Amino acid sequence: SLYTRLLSEAVAGIKHLQKGERMPQVKRLPQTTVDLPINALIPECYVSDVAVRLNLYHRIADIKNEFELNNLTQEFNDRFGALPQEVKNLLFVVYIRLKAGMSGIKSIVTENGTIVIRLLEGLQLDRQKTARLPRTGITLGRTQLNIEYRKFGNDWGKALEKVLDIIK
Repeated sequence: SLYTRLLSEAVAGIKHLQKGERMPQVKRLPQTTVDLPINALIPECYVSDVAVRLNLYHRIADIKNEFELNNLTQEFNDRFGALPQEVKNLLFVVYIRLKAGMSGIKSIVTENGTIVIRLLEGLQLDRQKTARLPRTGITLGRTQLNIEYRKFGNDWGKALEKVLDIIK
């Protein structure tokens, strides 16, 4: 997603230069890195055309809100049929990235059987909010939170969503 974002910005910059315009400066929060313990991809058996798959990945990287995510999910269903689990996982990763980005989260990564949520530099977890989190399977620091996702079984995704809702 970083590659496609940088490529899009470079193309936009070239278009502005060709028109004789100055490239507008865009301030934004860094995009949240999300690496979850799931297979998240568009399988070749679901979308066989490489160019179409690449275009879809590009569009996924550009999603900025839940409305766009819902529209793309519907388009997947309409154009290619029922979503295989890998595509559901990919769209879940995008959903988590969107939620995390609104919460000041720098990254959500899997490390040694744990999902580690790290805040942007300078931010700290709010103790009043985190007091509502379940104590089993979740450990807190000042700037990061660890979820032992295996303790939640198949519901670890819901637990992650709940954590993000609470800490925002």
